[in-house]
Amino acid sequence: MKKTQFAVALVVSLMLVPSAFAQFGGIKSPVGGGGGGATGADIDNFLSAATAADLLVGKASTHMLKAVANKADVDKYEAAVKAANAIADPKEKQAKLDQAESDKNAALAAVDYKKTNDELAKSADKKKKTAIANAIWNLALGALKDTDLVATGTKLVSGTPSPSVATRIPAAKDALGKVTSQGEALGKIMGGAKSLMSTVGLDKLPAKASDEPKKSEGD
Repeated sequence: MKKTQFAVALVVSLMLVPSAFAQFGGIKSPVGGGGGGATGADIDNFLSAATAADLLVGKASTHMLKAVANKADVDKYEAAVKAANAIADPKEKQAKLDQAESDKNAALAAVDYKKTNDELAKSADKKKKTAIANAIWNLALGALKDTDLVATGTKLVSGTPSPSVATRIPAAKDALGKVTSQGEALGKIMGGAKSLMSTVGLDKLPAKASDEPKKSEGD
């Protein structure tokens, strides 16, 4: 529970700019009760939302990596994904894909955003700036979704589950762990990435998890 609380606090404190924070209306969960009150539909909805958030963040972080990271980091990520997709065993394949995403997020967190901002300020590449603006928006939106999912997932797996959903709880716990970890990673990335907002023409971040994502080329 301490890790979950830390993840929520980290995402909110590092990701949100003051204006967005003022509009952040708190975490709302559709699940009424704890693990004992969860239904199969609750778990299905949670797993579906977690998968969608993961896809959103994965695409946005890849766009961001290609726009702001060095070529070596981009090549490393693409090679890792290609190698993972060639693995036949599903569990091993997923483990390698998860590691590639983790390494990608670490590379994004380590970017020198001040230097990047200075370079962007001198650049006339509007296409690149738009790609970065859309990626920042979608990463911020993903962080909001993860924050809601951490709260929802914690309720789902708390307490003693009813026999009808007991076998589904491990999958919910795995998804909760993933969105918690992803939320922590996004907090670290957005701490620096949001400094690019003005330079790339992004005047605000999403205020709620239900805001629409930005469409990027290649999505």
